[in-house]
Amino acid sequence: MGAKICLEHIKIFSLLIFIIFLNTQNTTSQSHSAGLLSSLKPLSVVAFFSSECPICKKSATAFAELISKYSDKVDFWIIFPGDFETKRSVEKFCKNYKLKIQKVTTVLDKDHQWVKKYNALITPEYFLIDQRGYIVYSGALDDRFVSVGIQKRKAEKFYLKESLEAALNNQPPPIKRTEPIGCYITKKD
Repeated sequence: MGAKICLEHIKIFSLLIFIIFLNTQNTTSQSHSAGLLSSLKPLSVVAFFSSECPICKKSATAFAELISKYSDKVDFWIIFPGDFETKRSVEKFCKNYKLKIQKVTTVLDKDHQWVKKYNALITPEYFLIDQRGYIVYSGALDDRFVSVGIQKRKAEKFYLKESLEAALNNQPPPIKRTEPIGCYITKKD
């Protein structure tokens, strides 16, 4: 009788270990999809884009240049929120603006897990994240866009680039937050 009880305890213990293992696997997968970045690189840039936003289209080339310059030291993610975004629209956007050939990860965020995680409001909006998951900088790529419909010929201040340079040199960013200019992300409840 004692051996039978002991065997039952072992079965229950084994089942509990298996359930804990499954829950751990599920949590890891959910965390990743919610935008919790894990990287061996010291920094990640999370950019929220819309394939239909004119300012995203006008900013994409400058962002592609940053990706080319820093992709060996920084992970780049482009998040496309919205029900209208499809794999095809994202691929077309990336191809047109030379983002696909770069070292970049694209994500369709139909359920807005990434939007909620970073409280993104606008496309394009950029988040520079350190290895601990802290937001080092958030906002606009540069000061080229003054408001929707009004832009300078050339940017004079390069917020994301300057923040990347500072962070890579273990310095605080020159500015922590700027107001992004672009298209509003329609929030899901």
